Amino acid sequence: MEPIEKKTRDSLKETVTLAIEITTKNQEEDAKRIFEKIKQEAEGTVERLNIDYQAKAEGSRMKLLNLMAESNSILNSGQANSEAQALANSNILKAQAMVEISK
Repeated sequence: MEPIEKKTRDSLKETVTLAIEITTKNQEEDAKRIFEKIKQEAEGTVERLNIDYQAKAEGSRMKLLNLMAESNSILNSGQANSEAQALANSNILKAQAMVEISK
């Protein structure tokens, strides 16, 4: 059944147009809220991963520094042992030379 009067028809058309606009606006606002929620969740995930990776990198860096310190310690210890051995050998040779000289 169609409205006969032009005024009634225009009023009905305006009401339908307004209802469509309101529905469209509500859907757009819902979509924006969903987008913002997803965006914030993604940013939070990225931030957590970044912190996690930085912590792991720092742990690896600490291990590397410890291994480097241990390596330097071993090298220094080896050098000290070599110097001590060389000094001992030198002292033995000097003592043997003194024995030979005193004969």
